[in-house]
Amino acid sequence: MKTQKLTIHIVAIPLLAVWSLAGFARADTPYVTGLYWIEGSAYRYAFTIQNPSPYGVALMYIRHIPATDMWDITDPPGWHHNATEHRVIGWGVDGPDYYVLPGESLAGFDFTSPAPLGTVNWWIGSSYSFTGLVTPEFVPEPATLTVLASLSLLTGGMLVRKQCVRRQKR
Repeated sequence: MKTQKLTIHIVAIPLLAVWSLAGFARADTPYVTGLYWIEGSAYRYAFTIQNPSPYGVALMYIRHIPATDMWDITDPPGWHHNATEHRVIGWGVDGPDYYVLPGESLAGFDFTSPAPLGTVNWWIGSSYSFTGLVTPEFVPEPATLTVLASLSLLTGGMLVRKQCVRRQKR
């Protein structure tokens, strides 16, 4: 009987610790968000580090599948990139003045790919490391938004004109 109680405590205590830390980590963990849009026949990706944690962030890696070439890689001010293989791009700070500090966010981790990436793995860190997944959200290019706005104005204008014609016939 003592063996069963001991086994339950050995399993239950670590599980409770993990559950309590998981709840803490979700609210206080740095994470990455992403957007993409179509440029010509390629896909442009833009990632942002969000840092609600009490730690500065000095490194970020994006890993994606399928393996594709990447070009036109851009860096935020004070950061530099290194494309380590066809599926990984890493960025690092040029000095401690460029850390993403607690409560801050930093955009500008951008690149172009010939294929859609889908969900990507990210890793960020400095004295602590964090990892996760992000599926970049599609954003229509500005020209598409202009066409859509023009069409809705045209359609709205036609409906108003049709109502005015109906009133005149009465």
